[in-house]
Amino acid sequence: MSYLHPKRFTPDRDIALANGLATEGDTFFLRLVSWQANHDIGEKGWNDELLGNVINKLAAHGKVLISSEAALSDRFKSYAYPGKVREVPHVMAFCLAFIGESATMASECAVLGVPAIYAARTGRGYTNEQESRYGLVKNLRQLSWNRLAEMIDDTLQQSREQWQQRRQQLLSETIDVAEFVTHCIETFPGPLQAYQYSLTK
Repeated sequence: MSYLHPKRFTPDRDIALANGLATEGDTFFLRLVSWQANHDIGEKGWNDELLGNVINKLAAHGKVLISSEAALSDRFKSYAYPGKVREVPHVMAFCLAFIGESATMASECAVLGVPAIYAARTGRGYTNEQESRYGLVKNLRQLSWNRLAEMIDDTLQQSREQWQQRRQQLLSETIDVAEFVTHCIETFPGPLQAYQYSLTK
């Protein structure tokens, strides 16, 4: 909400195209993590069989891009995201859907109005809220291909207009984080009550 708020970020389709977005048809963005962070101890993610199933299903509907912290198997290297890291938000903003192990990127897509499936055994409170309150994220804890396939099918059946309506609800019920932080710094040590904001309506 701080750096992808519409006051801070405007997706640029030309930038997205230059960084791998399909010139025709739809694009899907996948994100795999390395599971090396401190909070990932004892966790593991997708295996190649699950990744292959996801790619095969999505490739029937459009182009598949994979951003991966770990090295991809040879069979998947042709799907590797070819663009610049800093341009990823522009690409994601024009994708039809996001599926992956990164809660951060799933949440980013929700803020952009792009449906996201966060498929990982570890949960996150913010993606839970983006699912239960706004319907922008689907959280899958059991890495079952059958269940993930059902989630993908359900996501593809809904229109872009529905996702944008849900995004507008999210934006209307949350604060402009960057504006709030700026206000706190500029008025320190003044009272925060001077800043009029509401977390919910």
